[in-house]
Amino acid sequence: MKKKFLSLLFCDEKGNIYDDPAYVAAGRSGHSYSPLTLNDCIELPYGSEFFMLPQRYPVAFDKKLNQIVLKDRYALSVFLAPAYTQLYLPAFEKEKDAPVLPLFAYTAVGFYEGRFYVPAVRVDEDKRQDLKNFDRKKIIQKSKDLIKKYPQNRLIQHIIKNCALTYFCPAARNFVLGRYEAPLPTSRLCNSRCIGCISLQHKSSPIRSTQSRIKFTPTSDEIFETAMVHIKRAVNPILSFGQGCEGEPLLVSEILEESILKIRQSTKLGTINLNTNGSIPERLERLFKKGLDSARISLNSAQKNFYESYYKPQNYSFEDVKKSAIIGKNLKKWISFNYFTIPGFTDSEQEFESLRSFIKDTMPDMIQWRNLNIDPDWYFDNLNLKNLKNGLGIKYIMMELKKEFPHLRYGYFNPFLTT
Repeated sequence: MKKKFLSLLFCDEKGNIYDDPAYVAAGRSGHSYSPLTLNDCIELPYGSEFFMLPQRYPVAFDKKLNQIVLKDRYALSVFLAPAYTQLYLPAFEKEKDAPVLPLFAYTAVGFYEGRFYVPAVRVDEDKRQDLKNFDRKKIIQKSKDLIKKYPQNRLIQHIIKNCALTYFCPAARNFVLGRYEAPLPTSRLCNSRCIGCISLQHKSSPIRSTQSRIKFTPTSDEIFETAMVHIKRAVNPILSFGQGCEGEPLLVSEILEESILKIRQSTKLGTINLNTNGSIPERLERLFKKGLDSARISLNSAQKNFYESYYKPQNYSFEDVKKSAIIGKNLKKWISFNYFTIPGFTDSEQEFESLRSFIKDTMPDMIQWRNLNIDPDWYFDNLNLKNLKNGLGIKYIMMELKKEFPHLRYGYFNPFLTT
């Protein structure tokens, strides 16, 4: 069967988008480029955004599939809507003084018969963060109602004013609408120094954080009240500690323990979840014993050296993260890995084998295949990754892991757990 190649998309200096059927669009895996075909791609998901890449020129292929750099135009990328995992990065060559890209996930894009296509796969059919399901007018009105009803609750005020109305956080907007998963940010501090932290970047960093971090520690009464507001309104409610607008919640585990006890003394409804770096196993164990139902542990790599290059752990180790996952499973709790995915590294042979081994040792229930929000070149440089070859393929490693671990669930969101 003849391959159907996508046409190149690019930007002019004003950010206007054009297609050029004289060239084939390319995708990047590690430091390698491949022509994009229709079989690699899906139609651009609703809610995705286009990004012009400054001082970066598109790498493409001519009709004879010879690689070429087009320096008379700018490269284009897509930031995928939630629930989709990228398969290829955008293909570009950058100037030496090109700025580090902001903390978003960058995906290749092409054009075919009048439509935009991206190399991606939907990993979660849950529609909780589909953009078309958010009614802006309804969110604004319900926000006003909640702000007026709970004027003394700093956490509710933060979730609405900062998260829902300023940064348009989908989880916060769902809290406002009384559905799905509610965020419960709690910690101002963190014991990681992630190079891709979206809420706090060091002054020496070449990039800025994309949102502000919570500036107070809520009381257990504030957390309890916020949780009960959500549980009383939502069908199959989920409560999640550990958000992008905070540090590591295990550092305030005493407050979490108090909050979980109050919630569980009041109701058995809802799933209580913790998004965490898994750095303090003994504290996580206590939370599980107090009533925590699930934990999502973040990983960029199943290899100790690459994990530490990204997270830069402070007073904890990669072994602690592994121990936390094992503790959760020993207590029969739901354990997910929030696995930051970037083509060329995630699907490299070495990382794939390390992940297989890590799963064997920990036996998690789920992998959430989340695109890593970072400039790929900056990420590879920080991890000292050079000349990364074309990976095995993100879809391929998903398929192979499923064969070996058929119990393993794939997704993007924390699930509601039935009792």
